[in-house]
Amino acid sequence: MPIHSHVIHAQLETRECTAELYINGFPITKLKPNEHAISISVNEFLVSGKNHLEVRVDMVADIKQPHNPWARARIAKLSDGASVKAVAPNDILSEITLRGFETLKETKTSTTWFDFNIIYEPWAWQNAPILHLNDALIDKAHTVLQEAAAVLFSGDLERYWLFFEVKLLDALRAYPAASEIFVRTHLKQLLAQNKGRETLAPFLDRKRHAFRVVAMGHALHCIDSDGLPSLRMRNAQGIVIPCRMFLAYVGSDLKVVR
Repeated sequence: MPIHSHVIHAQLETRECTAELYINGFPITKLKPNEHAISISVNEFLVSGKNHLEVRVDMVADIKQPHNPWARARIAKLSDGASVKAVAPNDILSEITLRGFETLKETKTSTTWFDFNIIYEPWAWQNAPILHLNDALIDKAHTVLQEAAAVLFSGDLERYWLFFEVKLLDALRAYPAASEIFVRTHLKQLLAQNKGRETLAPFLDRKRHAFRVVAMGHALHCIDSDGLPSLRMRNAQGIVIPCRMFLAYVGSDLKVVR
Protein backbone atom coordinates (compact mmCIF):
# COMPACT_ATOMS: atom_id res chain seq x y z
CA MET A 1 0.00 0.00 0.00
CA PRO A 2 1.57 3.36 -0.94
CA ILE A 3 2.29 5.68 1.95
CA HIS A 4 -0.18 8.26 0.67
CA SER A 5 -3.06 5.87 1.46
CA HIS A 6 -2.07 6.13 5.11
CA VAL A 7 -2.68 8.83 7.65
CA ILE A 8 0.61 9.83 9.24
CA HIS A 9 0.49 10.35 12.98
CA ALA A 10 2.82 12.11 15.38
CA GLN A 11 2.72 10.41 18.76
CA LEU A 12 4.06 11.81 22.02
CA GLU A 13 4.22 10.30 25.47
CA THR A 14 6.04 11.47 28.57
CA ARG A 15 6.78 10.57 32.14
CA GLU A 16 7.30 13.21 34.83
CA CYS A 17 8.25 15.98 32.40
CA THR A 18 6.88 18.52 29.93
CA ALA A 19 7.72 17.89 26.28
CA GLU A 20 6.81 19.42 22.93
CA LEU A 21 6.99 17.78 19.51
CA TYR A 22 7.90 19.67 16.33
CA ILE A 23 7.73 18.64 12.68
CA ASN A 24 9.61 20.77 10.15
CA GLY A 25 9.70 23.54 12.74
CA PHE A 26 5.93 23.48 13.41
CA PRO A 27 4.94 22.89 17.05
CA ILE A 28 2.51 19.97 16.79
CA THR A 29 1.61 18.97 20.34
CA LYS A 30 2.76 19.43 23.92
CA LEU A 31 2.33 17.28 27.02
CA LYS A 32 2.69 18.23 30.67
CA PRO A 33 3.52 15.79 33.49
CA ASN A 34 0.83 13.12 34.04
CA GLU A 35 -1.05 13.95 30.82
CA HIS A 36 -2.07 11.02 28.64
CA ALA A 37 -0.10 10.12 25.52
CA ILE A 38 -1.41 11.76 22.35
CA SER A 39 -1.55 10.76 18.70
CA ILE A 40 -2.42 13.36 16.06
CA SER A 41 -2.56 13.26 12.25
CA VAL A 42 0.13 15.41 10.62
CA ASN A 43 0.04 14.82 6.85
CA GLU A 44 -0.37 18.54 6.19
CA PHE A 45 2.88 19.32 8.05
CA LEU A 46 5.01 16.89 6.03
CA VAL A 47 7.01 17.67 2.90
CA SER A 48 8.32 15.47 0.12
CA GLY A 49 11.62 13.80 0.97
CA LYS A 50 13.47 14.67 4.17
CA ASN A 51 11.45 15.82 7.19
CA HIS A 52 12.70 17.12 10.52
CA LEU A 53 11.45 15.73 13.85
CA GLU A 54 12.32 17.49 17.09
CA VAL A 55 11.45 16.95 20.75
CA ARG A 56 12.04 19.59 23.42
CA VAL A 57 11.88 18.89 27.15
CA ASP A 58 11.71 22.07 29.20
CA MET A 59 10.56 20.98 32.65
CA VAL A 60 10.89 17.98 34.95
CA ALA A 61 8.11 17.30 37.40
CA ASP A 62 8.85 18.58 40.91
CA ILE A 63 8.69 15.35 42.90
CA LYS A 64 10.88 14.29 45.81
CA GLN A 65 11.01 10.53 45.38
CA PRO A 66 13.53 8.95 42.95
CA HIS A 67 12.21 9.12 39.43
CA ASN A 68 13.11 8.44 35.85
CA PRO A 69 11.62 11.09 33.56
CA TRP A 70 11.54 10.46 29.82
CA ALA A 71 9.85 11.63 26.65
CA ARG A 72 9.22 9.63 23.49
CA ALA A 73 8.07 10.87 20.11
CA ARG A 74 7.47 8.92 16.95
CA ILE A 75 6.07 9.30 13.47
CA ALA A 76 3.96 6.37 12.30
CA LYS A 77 1.77 5.55 9.32
CA LEU A 78 -1.72 4.23 10.00
CA SER A 79 -4.00 2.67 7.43
CA ASP A 80 -7.70 3.58 7.42
CA GLY A 81 -9.42 2.32 10.54
CA ALA A 82 -6.23 1.24 12.30
CA SER A 83 -5.86 1.84 16.02
CA VAL A 84 -3.35 4.49 17.02
CA LYS A 85 -2.08 2.05 19.66
CA ALA A 86 -1.58 -0.85 17.25
CA VAL A 87 1.42 0.39 15.30
CA ALA A 88 3.60 -2.30 13.74
CA PRO A 89 7.38 -1.75 13.97
CA ASN A 90 7.70 -1.44 10.19
CA ASP A 91 5.09 1.35 10.21
CA ILE A 92 7.25 3.59 12.41
CA LEU A 93 8.97 6.18 10.22
CA SER A 94 10.97 7.80 13.01
CA GLU A 95 11.33 7.71 16.78
CA ILE A 96 13.12 9.75 19.45
CA THR A 97 13.46 8.90 23.14
CA LEU A 98 14.95 11.39 25.60
CA ARG A 99 16.24 10.19 28.98
CA GLY A 100 18.84 11.13 31.55
CA PHE A 101 17.57 14.53 32.68
CA GLU A 102 16.57 13.96 36.31
CA THR A 103 17.47 17.60 36.90
CA LEU A 104 16.98 20.11 34.14
CA LYS A 105 18.30 23.66 34.11
CA GLU A 106 17.70 24.38 30.42
CA THR A 107 15.69 22.98 27.53
CA LYS A 108 16.90 19.59 26.37
CA THR A 109 16.45 18.92 22.66
CA SER A 110 16.80 15.92 20.38
CA THR A 111 16.30 15.93 16.61
CA THR A 112 16.36 13.55 13.69
CA TRP A 113 15.38 13.37 10.02
CA PHE A 114 13.01 10.92 8.34
CA ASP A 115 11.85 10.26 4.78
CA PHE A 116 8.32 10.83 3.53
CA ASN A 117 8.13 9.03 0.21
CA ILE A 118 5.33 10.84 -1.55
CA ILE A 119 5.55 13.61 -4.12
CA TYR A 120 3.87 16.73 -2.78
CA GLU A 121 3.99 20.00 -4.62
CA PRO A 122 5.56 22.54 -2.23
CA TRP A 123 3.13 23.95 0.30
CA ALA A 124 2.52 27.70 0.22
CA TRP A 125 4.37 28.17 3.52
CA GLN A 126 7.53 26.56 2.10
CA ASN A 127 7.86 29.38 -0.44
CA ALA A 128 6.87 32.11 2.02
CA PRO A 129 9.46 34.75 2.96
CA ILE A 130 11.33 34.53 6.24
CA LEU A 131 9.48 36.43 8.96
CA HIS A 132 10.97 38.89 11.43
CA LEU A 133 8.97 39.30 14.62
CA ASN A 134 8.29 42.96 15.28
CA ASP A 135 5.38 45.21 16.24
CA ALA A 136 4.32 45.70 12.63
CA LEU A 137 4.03 41.94 12.05
CA ILE A 138 2.21 41.43 15.36
CA ASP A 139 -0.28 44.18 14.50
CA LYS A 140 -0.92 42.71 11.06
CA ALA A 141 -1.35 39.20 12.48
CA HIS A 142 -3.76 40.51 15.11
CA THR A 143 -5.85 42.03 12.33
CA VAL A 144 -5.90 38.67 10.53
CA LEU A 145 -7.13 37.00 13.74
CA GLN A 146 -9.88 39.60 14.08
CA GLU A 147 -10.96 38.85 10.52
CA ALA A 148 -10.83 35.12 11.25
CA ALA A 149 -13.09 35.62 14.26
CA ALA A 150 -15.62 37.51 12.18
CA VAL A 151 -15.61 34.76 9.57
CA LEU A 152 -16.05 32.01 12.17
CA PHE A 153 -19.25 33.63 13.45
CA SER A 154 -20.58 34.81 10.10
CA GLY A 155 -22.50 31.67 9.16
CA ASP A 156 -21.32 32.26 5.58
CA LEU A 157 -19.69 29.17 4.06
CA GLU A 158 -18.37 30.89 0.94
CA ARG A 159 -16.82 33.67 3.01
CA TYR A 160 -15.21 31.06 5.26
CA TRP A 161 -13.88 29.09 2.29
CA LEU A 162 -12.38 32.18 0.69
CA PHE A 163 -10.70 33.33 3.90
CA PHE A 164 -9.25 29.92 4.82
CA GLU A 165 -8.73 28.74 1.24
CA VAL A 166 -4.98 28.07 1.50
CA LYS A 167 -5.42 25.94 4.61
CA LEU A 168 -8.46 24.10 3.25
CA LEU A 169 -7.00 23.26 -0.16
CA ASP A 170 -3.78 22.04 1.47
CA ALA A 171 -5.83 19.81 3.79
CA LEU A 172 -7.62 18.27 0.80
CA ARG A 173 -4.22 17.56 -0.80
CA ALA A 174 -2.86 16.05 2.42
CA TYR A 175 -5.91 13.85 3.03
CA PRO A 176 -7.21 12.78 -0.39
CA ALA A 177 -9.82 10.49 1.16
CA ALA A 178 -11.71 13.60 2.33
CA SER A 179 -13.70 15.13 -0.52
CA GLU A 180 -14.47 18.81 -0.88
CA ILE A 181 -18.19 18.00 -0.63
CA PHE A 182 -17.63 16.25 2.71
CA VAL A 183 -15.56 19.15 4.07
CA ARG A 184 -18.06 21.76 2.91
CA THR A 185 -20.95 19.84 4.51
CA HIS A 186 -19.10 19.64 7.81
CA LEU A 187 -18.17 23.32 7.72
CA LYS A 188 -21.74 24.36 6.90
CA GLN A 189 -22.96 22.59 10.04
CA LEU A 190 -20.19 24.12 12.16
CA LEU A 191 -20.84 27.64 10.90
CA ALA A 192 -24.56 27.28 11.55
CA GLN A 193 -23.81 26.33 15.16
CA ASN A 194 -21.42 29.25 15.65
CA LYS A 195 -23.45 31.97 13.93
CA GLY A 196 -24.05 34.92 16.22
CA ARG A 197 -21.93 33.60 19.10
CA GLU A 198 -19.35 36.38 19.18
CA THR A 199 -18.13 35.46 22.66
CA LEU A 200 -14.36 35.43 22.25
CA ALA A 201 -13.66 39.13 22.84
CA PRO A 202 -11.98 38.54 26.26
CA PHE A 203 -9.49 36.17 24.62
CA LEU A 204 -8.42 38.08 21.51
CA ASP A 205 -6.28 40.67 23.28
CA ARG A 206 -3.33 42.34 21.52
CA LYS A 207 -1.52 42.84 24.86
CA ARG A 208 -1.50 39.11 25.60
CA HIS A 209 0.03 37.97 22.35
CA ALA A 210 3.29 36.03 22.52
CA PHE A 211 3.57 35.11 18.85
CA ARG A 212 6.59 33.10 17.75
CA VAL A 213 8.18 32.50 14.37
CA VAL A 214 8.19 28.78 13.48
CA ALA A 215 8.48 26.48 10.43
CA MET A 216 12.14 27.31 9.86
CA GLY A 217 11.22 31.00 9.88
CA HIS A 218 8.40 30.84 7.34
CA ALA A 219 5.31 30.96 9.59
CA LEU A 220 3.93 32.72 12.65
CA HIS A 221 2.39 30.73 15.51
CA CYS A 222 -0.40 32.81 17.05
CA ILE A 223 -0.29 32.09 20.77
CA ASP A 224 -0.66 34.17 23.93
CA SER A 225 1.50 34.48 27.02
CA ASP A 226 -0.35 31.57 28.64
CA GLY A 227 0.85 29.29 25.82
CA LEU A 228 -2.63 28.81 24.35
CA PRO A 229 -3.85 29.92 20.91
CA SER A 230 -4.68 33.60 20.72
CA LEU A 231 -8.01 32.94 19.00
CA ARG A 232 -10.51 31.04 21.15
CA MET A 233 -14.24 30.53 21.17
CA ARG A 234 -16.90 28.99 23.38
CA ASN A 235 -19.18 26.13 22.39
CA ALA A 236 -22.84 25.81 23.35
CA GLN A 237 -21.82 24.37 26.73
CA GLY A 238 -19.57 27.33 27.48
CA ILE A 239 -16.35 25.35 27.08
CA VAL A 240 -13.45 27.38 25.67
CA ILE A 241 -12.10 25.90 22.42
CA PRO A 242 -8.63 27.05 21.27
CA CYS A 243 -8.33 27.76 17.54
CA ARG A 244 -4.73 27.03 16.56
CA MET A 245 -3.50 29.14 13.66
CA PHE A 246 -0.26 29.52 11.74
CA LEU A 247 0.13 32.49 9.41
CA ALA A 248 2.50 33.01 6.48
CA TYR A 249 2.80 35.37 3.55
CA VAL A 250 1.20 34.09 0.37
CA GLY A 251 2.14 36.69 -2.19
CA SER A 252 1.72 40.02 -0.44
CA ASP A 253 -1.00 38.83 1.95
CA LEU A 254 -0.63 37.32 5.41
CA LYS A 255 -2.78 34.19 5.29
CA VAL A 256 -3.84 31.35 7.56
CA VAL A 257 -1.86 28.42 6.17
CA ARG A 258 -2.40 25.86 8.97
